[in-house]
Amino acid sequence: MKVTTVCVLTRDEILRDLIKTVLGQYKSIRIVDRLDPGPIDVVISEDPLFSPTEVEVLRQLVRLGCVERVADTLCRSPRTIHRVLANIREKLGVANTLQAVLWAIRMGVVRV
Repeated sequence: MKVTTVCVLTRDEILRDLIKTVLGQYKSIRIVDRLDPGPIDVVISEDPLFSPTEVEVLRQLVRLGCVERVADTLCRSPRTIHRVLANIREKLGVANTLQAVLWAIRMGVVRV
């Protein structure tokens, strides 16, 4: 039997628990709270998972390639951009910004 890995990304604990309760009834589903290092088959997330600022920072980072240029473009300090990226990493449960950017590209949050 193939086991499907489902990642649940939501800030709402009640919603997360409800999803886990419903999906947890199936032996063919493995539920993870954060992006696992292993393959993930399905991602269930809030709509929207990211704030407009977070999406714009991700888009600009993909386009410009470095925090300093993103900060200049968005008229923010590099420290602010680093804080936004830290929030994104926390939401996704990833170790670094590259993983967050790759996730955003794969999920269609940003385009290359």
